[in-house]
Amino acid sequence: MMVKKVKRWKINKKVFLHRILTLILSVLMVLIITNTVIAANLLPEYKEVTIKSGDTLWDLVKSAYGSNVNIEKVIYEIRKLNHKTTSDIYPGEKLKIPLNL
Repeated sequence: MMVKKVKRWKINKKVFLHRILTLILSVLMVLIITNTVIAANLLPEYKEVTIKSGDTLWDLVKSAYGSNVNIEKVIYEIRKLNHKTTSDIYPGEKLKIPLNL
């Protein structure tokens, strides 16, 4: 009668622990990145304002962001977001004002 030898796997505990930790960290990174992308997509990118008589882009930027911002840069972003080639605005016009600058 022949007895089959059962092969035993020798597991290096350090290598095993390293692989488990790498797997756990990889899963956590995927979850964090996914959560960040989902949260970014849920946040509104702009608010919409209706222009009143006497409004200027300069005044809109100052009221939306305060004076601690590069006003020219924000006006450029507003123009880009609203597909405007000039800074001219008119009463009744609706403009998108970016929220995350």
